[in-house]
Amino acid sequence: MDELVEWRLVETELQGYIENDRLDEPALLRAIRAQLDPPAVNRNGERLRPYPLLAQSGLFVEVADQALVLKPVVYLDDEFAVVKCDQRNAVVGHWFITLSDKAMIEFNLILTSIGLSLDEPVKIDKILDLKLSESGIRLFGLTALESSMLAQRHPAIQSPTELHATLFPYQERGLAYLVMMREIANGCILGDDMGLGKTMQAIALMCRESELGRGSNLVVCPATLCRNWSTELKKFAPGLRVLEHSGPLRTGSLNTLMDFDIVISSYETMVNDSFLLGRIDWNCVVLDEAQAIKTSTAIRTTTAKALKRNFSLAVTGTPIENHLEDLWSILNFSEPSVLGTLSDFRVRFLDNEEDARIVQSLSSPLMLRRRLADIENELPELLQISQALEMSESTRTAYMALIENISNGSLHPLSGCQELRMICAHSRPHDDNFQDSAKVNRLIEILEEAFINGKKAIVFGSYREEIDLLVQRVSKAFAGSFVRSIDSRVPPNERGVLIDEFSDFPGAACLVLNTKAAGVGLNIVAANYVIHFNPELNPATTDQATKRAHRTGSTETVTAFHLYYADSIEEKIIQRAEDRRKMAEAGAPGSDEEPNINDVAWLINLKI
Repeated sequence: MDELVEWRLVETELQGYIENDRLDEPALLRAIRAQLDPPAVNRNGERLRPYPLLAQSGLFVEVADQALVLKPVVYLDDEFAVVKCDQRNAVVGHWFITLSDKAMIEFNLILTSIGLSLDEPVKIDKILDLKLSESGIRLFGLTALESSMLAQRHPAIQSPTELHATLFPYQERGLAYLVMMREIANGCILGDDMGLGKTMQAIALMCRESELGRGSNLVVCPATLCRNWSTELKKFAPGLRVLEHSGPLRTGSLNTLMDFDIVISSYETMVNDSFLLGRIDWNCVVLDEAQAIKTSTAIRTTTAKALKRNFSLAVTGTPIENHLEDLWSILNFSEPSVLGTLSDFRVRFLDNEEDARIVQSLSSPLMLRRRLADIENELPELLQISQALEMSESTRTAYMALIENISNGSLHPLSGCQELRMICAHSRPHDDNFQDSAKVNRLIEILEEAFINGKKAIVFGSYREEIDLLVQRVSKAFAGSFVRSIDSRVPPNERGVLIDEFSDFPGAACLVLNTKAAGVGLNIVAANYVIHFNPELNPATTDQATKRAHRTGSTETVTAFHLYYADSIEEKIIQRAEDRRKMAEAGAPGSDEEPNINDVAWLINLKI
């Protein structure tokens, strides 16, 4: 039979003839199998051979118009090609393959039996269910799915009208990723490095969700960040109705909560009010600093995962802090079907580098993670981030007592101004509020993320007691790390030695500096993060201190955090500094002098 078969390529169909009689499919396949070296045919000038055996059928995952679409493929070993349904053929390697009507019908029957069909949008969890099923169908294209997500090749998204901010290009791509995942998945992880504006990207997503009228969203974050979320939303999404659900006077009404576009809660409040928050069908639940649920058995973890929601967004710069199970727990909140049950995960993966790479490949389509180094050409050299925090009740009581003393004249405004700043800096000796203050807790959170990523940080404070307490607290939190201080007690000729030790230390390191004593003349370019524990009255003093790290010799973007208490003199100082920087950028002259009595009166809302 071999010598009698004539091969013809008619349009896109491979045909076999014996003495001008066309072979039917069974005879054609027998003829192909009978030839160990079947003759080549031409297609567009390429020499192709008909495949001597039936090809296997599988599925390819395609990202199209913010949806996942399944396409049929044929494959030989690990090579595969997408089949055009209207042509029923494909080329794998140098083999030309045809897919019969019967084969397509059988293939579609298998898909229908597991709830899938070709060329129709499908959510990613369905695809992952298929991957773990016993259907016998091989799944291809997850690598393509992964690359399309990570390379941000999905359609650009117009910035929501509710968002009053200009996004960096990488943030626009991040928003496009989140929007796409909102449509095709149950959730995802936003795992950008610290300083890249994860909060802003999450706010942009919720602005879009609000414009689509999709219901109330819940933000859960550490207690230290509740006020910062409120401040950021008020500033960048003023049209959204935002409720900070915290404190003893918080509502217990479902209807009240559902009247707001965004409800902000701490992890502790989420646990305490789990019965209330768990009765609402949230549109999006956003977990900020989502490493808080890295322990799968913790009550905050189980409470967060029990919340009813349409979409789950985990926001964290450290998706893996100590073990691979950290990532399992976070991803189990976002898209539970990806890594299976915890018991299965523990059987399949060990805490080693090889398994970490495998887990990363499985989870990366559902996690957007950009490093500072990856996008530094899109960033300003210096990122300034102001973070509003909430005073404790005892600190607020002491603060308001001082305001009363200034108002009734028993304390002079200038000295009163310094007293207020000292309260905000927790610089009074034996201040019991210091160890658990919102500022200290936020400082530790920032340093934790920086240290996990192998970065160094410098912290600026204004008062001796404050600096000593900071060194004690940081040393306790990060045993074994390099933690030193520089203020007026360190002779100038010894400061360079400390900075060299800090720069050369192989790992996490922190210097706590006095803003005025060590804020000029020093070169500390080994630091990637600058944290101002309290703002200086003179913004030029703060800017000079920041330049200890952000100067000639810096090789990476420097991120400067400015911590301050909301509704305090510190908030006014931050506002004043930002106004002066804007004036300077616009070319308008501005004073760098210490504030006069009128400035102080404005800072503390005093009429004189």
